[in-house]
Amino acid sequence: MIVSALTDKGKREINEDWFWFDTEKRLFLLADGMGGHEAGEMASRLAIEQIVKSWDKEQHLPPLERLKLSIDKAHTFLQKLGKNMGTTLEAVYIDDERALIAHIGDSKVYLLRRSKLRQLTWDHTPLMELVKAGRLTLVEAQYYPFQHILSQALGVGEKVVKPDIFSILLAPDDILIICSDGLTGSLASPLVKKFEIACLILSNRDLNLASRKLINLANKRGGNDNITVIIIKIEESDFRR
Repeated sequence: MIVSALTDKGKREINEDWFWFDTEKRLFLLADGMGGHEAGEMASRLAIEQIVKSWDKEQHLPPLERLKLSIDKAHTFLQKLGKNMGTTLEAVYIDDERALIAHIGDSKVYLLRRSKLRQLTWDHTPLMELVKAGRLTLVEAQYYPFQHILSQALGVGEKVVKPDIFSILLAPDDILIICSDGLTGSLASPLVKKFEIACLILSNRDLNLASRKLINLANKRGGNDNITVIIIKIEESDFRR
């Protein structure tokens, strides 16, 4: 697979986003910290460190159970610190022709297939609950107050975290995009946003250039948050024979 990962602090004083990936382990992680300044940066970094540590330790478990346990341990670890630190989390594990995805918060995972971009995750926010219930449209949601309040995050809230975990079948030339809300929050309406992301990636064969252009676009539109993008292109050779 071909991977590009870039992060930018935008107009913020400090970058509270944290990412990690290992193509041999086929694991990709992105966390967007909450709590402001050092607390947010620490929460995202510590969460990913704990997940990687547990993932390496629990190799005897099937991937799904291994991922669940790793997330649970990271959640408990942050809670025990007692500093009210939280973070979003996107975790993607690619195994043969499937991607196993775990999602907490309002960072996002997209699938770009045959020039069509599909959002795979739904934000854990009261606002998105209204959208899913049919009480607001995606267009109306743009003007709703308190858009960034989370209903679930890693390290805060209930003792047990309940990530959305699911898998998708992959095909050669599929592209997965993992990003913090610093990217999507800076772009335009939901339909235009998907169009812009797809066009920038499809028009740049160099994924590093595509990542940089996405970050530059978000900064041009305001850059009011940290911006992180991980792009993963699946190749024919990634499929076991």
